[in-house]
Amino acid sequence: MAKTKQPDVRDIDESIRKELKLFDNIGLNIVEDDYALIMDNTPIVKNLIPKYPIRSKEHRIMLVKEGWVKHSLNYNECTSRKKDLLFIPANFIICVKDFSKDLKARVLTFNFSEAFDMLSPIGFSHIHLSLGPSEDKRMDSYFQLMYQVLQSPCGSKRDFDFLVLSMLSRIVSINNQQNGGRPITFRNEKQKCATLFMQMITDPDINYQKIKEFASELKVTENYLSVAVKDITGNTVKYWIDYRNVMLIKKHLESAENLPLDQIAVKLGYSSASTLVRYFKKQTGQTPAEFRKELKISGQ
Repeated sequence: MAKTKQPDVRDIDESIRKELKLFDNIGLNIVEDDYALIMDNTPIVKNLIPKYPIRSKEHRIMLVKEGWVKHSLNYNECTSRKKDLLFIPANFIICVKDFSKDLKARVLTFNFSEAFDMLSPIGFSHIHLSLGPSEDKRMDSYFQLMYQVLQSPCGSKRDFDFLVLSMLSRIVSINNQQNGGRPITFRNEKQKCATLFMQMITDPDINYQKIKEFASELKVTENYLSVAVKDITGNTVKYWIDYRNVMLIKKHLESAENLPLDQIAVKLGYSSASTLVRYFKKQTGQTPAEFRKELKISGQ
């Protein structure tokens, strides 16, 4: 009997992605070619799991919700359990040895240029975190927001870019905390400045609106911060501030609470509902009322 030829680890990942496209709209959501998102759809998670070593062409983030899974990462074995978060960078040789029958996990695969410098501080090594209740809830919220972006008629790939960068900055921060508080090693000061800025812009407790506020906190000049953020992320400080603000407004407009605009304005620190309306219109081309109307029509 002829031997079955083992697939080349360099070629398998692309074939798996082609097969996974068949699952689109029944659990796996693909955003162009940069992202794939799975939300606790166990059959698809299991189909995504390679039973033989492959060299991943994309970065992967997995949050285990139930059960456990045993992996081989560059031929080193580890086990992920409930409330564990696993980050695997591109070019790792990965496979799964075993998993429990009750395995449920949220999985994001991604590959886009802006992520490169955000990942550099962790040296492109895999990260395995055991999350406490608050961090598990926070990481889960990133997946929920990504799913909401996919379901929203007003969502965009740029929304995904922002959420992924936010998630990565938090992973870098948690990894630093869980490794004895050792400082992250940055390639240079510019990269350090931009990465710390991204951590601040995605921190829900920080609501700075001006470049000088971020620069003061980071103890750099406004010009240095502007150049660093533009060079590392490809976008300006103002872009990220505006993007965060719009995401927060959209989140409240999409909420089932259906709060009136004056209450949303107070929650987000705007002087009045009219100020919020003008800002949102300038950034998106729509008024909040038009945005809500579009959401309502799409939901019917």
